Amino acid sequence: MIFDASDPYPGVRKFASTVKSALMAAHDAILATRVKQTKTANKHRKPAPFKVGDLVYVETKNMRLAPGRSRKLTPNSIYQRK
Repeated sequence: MIFDASDPYPGVRKFASTVKSALMAAHDAILATRVKQTKTANKHRKPAPFKVGDLVYVETKNMRLAPGRSRKLTPNSIYQRK
């Protein structure tokens, strides 16, 4: 990178470019690690044992409830009927 000789603070521009390149390298490393972790996690996944159209129970443990509903009085699972 060529710096302007008339710039009163040439070190500032050099420092900024160094920090920018370090930030870009860190960002690239984070993305590469995310891809690697995703590939590793997907190796252990199993296909779902049910098909589209099968009737299944759905747990309500992590579902949001309607306002005014008590978690204690809601059913533990929901069965979808046709």
